[in-house]
Amino acid sequence: MSKAAITRPPEPEVNAPVPVAEFAEREVIGAILEDSLLLDGLSLEPDDFFALDTRRVFEAIQSLVSAQLPVDYITVADRLGNSQEDYVSLASMIGGAVTVRSHIEAYARILRNKSKLRRLLRMAGWLCDACKHPQADAGELVKEITRQCEFPEGGPF
Repeated sequence: MSKAAITRPPEPEVNAPVPVAEFAEREVIGAILEDSLLLDGLSLEPDDFFALDTRRVFEAIQSLVSAQLPVDYITVADRLGNSQEDYVSLASMIGGAVTVRSHIEAYARILRNKSKLRRLLRMAGWLCDACKHPQADAGELVKEITRQCEFPEGGPF
C-alpha cells in the first residue's frame, strides 16, 4: 500500500455538542408523573438524564417508588423540597406529556443511547489522556477501556 493511500481519521470537533435529548427527557418525566406505571420496564437510570432538573425529578420518582409511595406532581415536588422553582420545573415537564407507552419506550431508548454516547465521550477523553502518559501500556489501556464499556444492562451497547 502506498503512503498516499493511508489516510488519517479526522480530528474530533473540539466544540461538538454533547449528545442530549432534552425534549425526550421532559416527555418521559411528564409521562411518568401522569402514570407512574410507565416506569416499569423502561430500564432508565439517573445518568440517562443529562439535564440536572430532569435527573433530580427522576431520582425523586425512584425514591418514591422504592418507598412504595404514590408518584404524582405533589409527592414529587414534596420529595424535591417543595420550592416554587420545583413546582415550575415540574409543571413544564407535565405540559404536553405523551402517555402512549410505545412512544415513551422509544423516548427511553433515545435517552439510554444518548447516555451511552456521553459515557463513550468521557471514556475517549480518559483514553486520550492515558495514552499520553510516558509509561502507558497499550495492552492495559485496552483492558481498561473494555472493562469500562460494560454497561449496566448487561453488555456493551
